[in-house]
Amino acid sequence: LAAELPWQAFYDRTARGHARWSGAYQPIIPFPAQTQMLQIAASGANINLRLTDPAGGALSLTENTLPAGWYTNLIWEESASVEIPDGDAAKSSAFTAEISNPTGDPAPFRFAIQLVVNRIVIGRVEASGNLPPGAIRSIPIFVTLDPDGTLTLTAFPTRIPKIRGPLN
Repeated sequence: LAAELPWQAFYDRTARGHARWSGAYQPIIPFPAQTQMLQIAASGANINLRLTDPAGGALSLTENTLPAGWYTNLIWEESASVEIPDGDAAKSSAFTAEISNPTGDPAPFRFAIQLVVNRIVIGRVEASGNLPPGAIRSIPIFVTLDPDGTLTLTAFPTRIPKIRGPLN
């Protein structure tokens, strides 16, 4: 048997794309197969990322008090991940993502939130912008369980700007 295939360079056939979240490539999710994860990531020079929950837990470069979560700093991008529980505990989970600029110069940034269920991205929100010097932008994130058992990701900026003074 023979098959006629269109010609493609080896690199084009084997390269899956750029590994950044904002590219066309969907990364392989390094979590156990039967998990539900919320991931956030921010990239930009001098941008800091923090994820908090209503109970006071936090994930950031200096904090690790959010249960079932972890933080990664890749220099060019910071990310935080937290496991969303199964069943009734997943009916409503609320978090707040904070992007901050501790410098004296405006900082352009890219920000992504995604919900991963069984290693498949089922919900994603992206934003980009320019953060003023010393500013903090807060983004509420809600993960809810629909009556049919589907998890839904909702994330949006607050209507009232929550830009605070310089970080100490």
